Amino acid sequence: MIPKRLEERFWAKVDRAKGLGAANKRKTHCPQGHPLTEENVYIQRAVRKGRPYVGRSCLTCRRNRSI
Repeated sequence: MIPKRLEERFWAKVDRAKGLGAANKRKTHCPQGHPLTEENVYIQRAVRKGRPYVGRSCLTCRRNRSI
């Protein structure tokens, strides 16, 4: 059995190893509280600084900004 303090450290390292992309993928709601479902997400594809970039944003918030 692994002591709890070691287990917590292990999982903290695992989360860090995955990076920001993994942390953002786990998000289920935008900062305004709208759900990030397949129907409510806009996928952005671009090239930034010579590297491919894929991001997502909330369609409800996007529509509200364009009004």
